[in-house]
Amino acid sequence: MALYRLEMQNVSRANGVSSVAKAAYRHRSVMFDHRTGEIHGEKSANRDDLVYAEILAPDNTPDFLIKSSNDLWGFVEQTERRKDARTAKEFKITLPHDLSNEQNIALMKDFLLNHFVDKGIICDFVLHNDKGNKNPHAHVMITTREITPNGFGKKVREWDEEKTLHEWRKDWAKVQNRHLKKLGLKSRVSHRTLEEQKNIMIDLAKKAEDAKDFDKSILYLAKAIELDRPPMQNMSRKKWRTKEGQEQRKRDQAIRDKAREDARAVKVLRGVAVVDVASFTVHPLQKKEHLKNNDFSVKNSWWRSTVNFIKNIKAKFSTKKDIKPVQEKEPDLMIDPVTGLPITTQKWQEMSDRANVRTPQAEISYKVRQSDGEELKTPQNALQDVLEASGGKSIKVKSVPVPGSRRRRVIDKDSSDNG
Repeated sequence: MALYRLEMQNVSRANGVSSVAKAAYRHRSVMFDHRTGEIHGEKSANRDDLVYAEILAPDNTPDFLIKSSNDLWGFVEQTERRKDARTAKEFKITLPHDLSNEQNIALMKDFLLNHFVDKGIICDFVLHNDKGNKNPHAHVMITTREITPNGFGKKVREWDEEKTLHEWRKDWAKVQNRHLKKLGLKSRVSHRTLEEQKNIMIDLAKKAEDAKDFDKSILYLAKAIELDRPPMQNMSRKKWRTKEGQEQRKRDQAIRDKAREDARAVKVLRGVAVVDVASFTVHPLQKKEHLKNNDFSVKNSWWRSTVNFIKNIKAKFSTKKDIKPVQEKEPDLMIDPVTGLPITTQKWQEMSDRANVRTPQAEISYKVRQSDGEELKTPQNALQDVLEASGGKSIKVKSVPVPGSRRRRVIDKDSSDNG
């Protein structure tokens, strides 16, 4: 069985990690870090899962760098001066169980030589495996600087970019599939997520349906149904050996197996039925032109069970739909006569309607006392007319608050003139 996993992480001093310590653990050996004076790997040196180890380097690499893994990473640690320096990158790669250790070694060399070493990168890789070929995987530590006759030169920032990692993941899938095919194995891997692969299968099913190739469309749908599940969780070696880890693996495998059973049930429709990709409805092949989407009046019990199965799949399986963008009508604009700024006709109409509505809170009345003692009640907007009609006489204006309002103000015209 072929599984895909290629994870990358930086080996950084900022995280308290030494490249010498990493290499010692991966090589199951004891190494000395000349920069810190520490000895690493004593606890893991007795493990028996190391299958193979090798350093792959460009032709122009100085010999003193690649005498041993300890020499390589010891020199790297002495070269880097920053306290938060990234001294290496480490890859964790799952290898196919169907291949022997020798075949997996050849697979790894093909990948590393053609996609890393050719770009000037030194690769220190090891292959681990449990007895019985149950957990074959590789650890690869790569350098971060260009190679010079004296050791290392400048940092290669391109190797830190996300698109570079994406290309490495894509290349690993291609190399692995090429080896699987060469060995006559049917299993294949993909660097894409399960969700991405599922959507690709749906698109292919739509194209096959448009081409009237209904059998191929059903095969693509079956593959999409098989991919419609959560990914299996990766586990550390420590968790794998626990009861909890084994139970988690059994649950993941049960979900995967159920998806495969559902896919096989759809494949039997080839030659006898048509599955509409957009609506996930099923039609007998010979009667499709005469049946509507919701017409499943077929007496055959096998057919009814198949239709019910497809309905259940539809409930949990979402397909991508072609949605045409809605073109919104551009609003009518006008110039606000007050502000002189552009405004929509609808907004201007709403503002005009609000201005024409007279509410009780807007009606503020005033008591105007003239010099002869007579009181006149006038609305707010007529106050200026009263002042002008007074002929310069002294008047007092007293506001009468609207119910619910706390505002009360007295204006003395004489005092305002003096102020």
